[in-house]
Amino acid sequence: MFTTLPQTNHDASDPLFQRTLVNVIRKSPHLFTDENGVSPRPEASKEWSGLPVLFDEVFTGLYRLGRFTPTTMASEDIFNVFRSPEKVDALLHGHSYTAHPIGCQVGIESLKAMQRMDRRGEWDWAKNQGWVAGSSTTSSSSGGDEVWSVWPLELVESLSRMERRVAGVWALGSVLAVHLKDEAGAGYSSNAALGLRGALARGEAGGSNGPWNIHSRVLGNVIYLMAGQTTTQEGVRQLSKMLVNSLR
Repeated sequence: MFTTLPQTNHDASDPLFQRTLVNVIRKSPHLFTDENGVSPRPEASKEWSGLPVLFDEVFTGLYRLGRFTPTTMASEDIFNVFRSPEKVDALLHGHSYTAHPIGCQVGIESLKAMQRMDRRGEWDWAKNQGWVAGSSTTSSSSGGDEVWSVWPLELVESLSRMERRVAGVWALGSVLAVHLKDEAGAGYSSNAALGLRGALARGEAGGSNGPWNIHSRVLGNVIYLMAGQTTTQEGVRQLSKMLVNSLR
């Protein structure tokens, strides 16, 4: 028996809910028994038991969550469960193309490029924005557990004080989520973030490099912005300025 962390349900996309779900699965094996109420027992002590948690591409990391990879890779016996020529034995994802050889090679080269960027300290500017104490020479390749974001801590604190429109805000890795207030009720059915999305999409006509705008994703009263792995410090500064001005 397996479970996957869902990404389409608005409540299930909340990191605190996901953490609670994983804890329950790992600590409560009695909840996951067969039809006879018997939990399967591994034949060898090194084999896994219980209910595995399978993370889809949202949890692959690649610095979206401030770390190269936020989850532990599968052990050999779990990997072998899906190693079969039969489609029914495989774990397929409806909109992924990870089996395409060219796509796989592009992914490998992308990983290598990001590892080189990390070794060169190309994200040190982000870590020095108040997220990591004493991080002037800290790199995630050093094995530390520091969590950081390309979005400045100062920006997050500033947005959180905009109490007329903002109910909450958090940043992690390259993701910034702003929860907007809605008198009619927050949640998946809310339209509170549509106006802000429209303002960001209109953008600026007179930027230093020409017209530009911001594409974002809205789920209910929450608007999500994501920087790229090659977004510069100046780029984040410009994005932050437009966001703040659009909220005023």
